[in-house]
Amino acid sequence: MSFLSAFLFESRAAFYVFSALALVIAYALWLRTEAARRKWIFPAALAACGGLFALQALVTTERERLHLAIEETVAAVQARDLAGVISRISDEFASDGMDRVQFEQYVKSTFQRTEISDTRIGAGATDVNGNEATTEFTATATVRLETGVQRVPSQWEVKWVREPEGWKMVAILPESVAGMQIAGLRSLRGW
Repeated sequence: MSFLSAFLFESRAAFYVFSALALVIAYALWLRTEAARRKWIFPAALAACGGLFALQALVTTERERLHLAIEETVAAVQARDLAGVISRISDEFASDGMDRVQFEQYVKSTFQRTEISDTRIGAGATDVNGNEATTEFTATATVRLETGVQRVPSQWEVKWVREPEGWKMVAILPESVAGMQIAGLRSLRGW
């Protein structure tokens, strides 16, 4: 089901290829069908493509929900919206020796000395396993520190748990920042 979900609901390119293929098959059927039945082939193919297009627009997969949660968190970081960032953190948060309260203090102090803007989320992978998920992705952002401004590429792994309010982060694991391997969130303080 995961392949079908990704193919039909998450990939516009795959959907367009599928639609084009359906129309080619409809044309081949049209060529081989007697005139009385021809009039239903293209409307049926177009209706099937339109139905799948509508379904794709209406369905939000768990992967898409997680990607949206990342985008909302990044927007909150860029706006220095502490409440917005913390709203995405689970009470069960445990990352780099920090619990949720300690992480809130970490973010608050980071906002005082760092400005992050123009973040671009890159390629990634999401593995959903029941009520738990792991997302790995790349990001590039403009980072302003006391020492200057630079464009910084990074790689991240985020662990999630599904709660009644939606997906919440239980661990944030930076893997690399500016090409350097990072041992954890606390390692970013000295960066």
